[in-house]
Amino acid sequence: MYFKLCFLLQFPDSKKRKHSRIDTLVQMPENVSFHIKNEINQRSVISLHADFGFTGIRYLKPYWSVYRTWAKGRWVGRRLVDIFAEEFVSLNRHYPAAACKLGRIWVNCNQMTNVNYIVQQNDSIEHIGHRHEHPILDHYIKVIDNDNDMLVVDKPPSMPVHPCGRYSVHTVLGMLREQRGLRGLRVVHRLDRTTSGVLLFARNAETDTKLKKMLRVGEIWHKEYICKVEGVFPG
Repeated sequence: MYFKLCFLLQFPDSKKRKHSRIDTLVQMPENVSFHIKNEINQRSVISLHADFGFTGIRYLKPYWSVYRTWAKGRWVGRRLVDIFAEEFVSLNRHYPAAACKLGRIWVNCNQMTNVNYIVQQNDSIEHIGHRHEHPILDHYIKVIDNDNDMLVVDKPPSMPVHPCGRYSVHTVLGMLREQRGLRGLRVVHRLDRTTSGVLLFARNAETDTKLKKMLRVGEIWHKEYICKVEGVFPG
């Protein structure tokens, strides 16, 4: 007997999101260098709880955030500012040089103000950026089931599952952390930002591996999409 997961598609986008040519940089406020923490503390950080709702929409005030990545093979031997300008397509092309001069870029825990710095193998690169998140629908995420191995929630539309692009707190993982204090969840499968429906998270590595294997081979459970439409369609 199959366990069907049904998803409701809402708010279709007319344009596909452009995919970045680099891995998503993850916000890691609990795991950054001491020097970075000091720098952020001096910038009057706005609390992640500084949110407000308006007519069913949830907004989040801009805040300082730390992005971290490791030097990729194609970056070695190139100027750091050139890499930022080419890889981070959402940034103004003049921003990387300005960020260096303002001390917002750190390499191997050292503040990097040299705009001509050449990236080396295994460099750890951190960037203090002012994050402006997109608003989302003001929903409280409903928990369907929760035990020591698995968490099942009813994902609302408008928010992605995990941090990406202009979304970090305004994600399913972020809102579960803010609303319910749930951390360390493992993403078993994903739903698009505009899609609502049943979403599974594993609470440990063993369950994560087991559920992903079951989904891959179509055993016990599989995904099923349902689209809600209006109007009369020919045929």
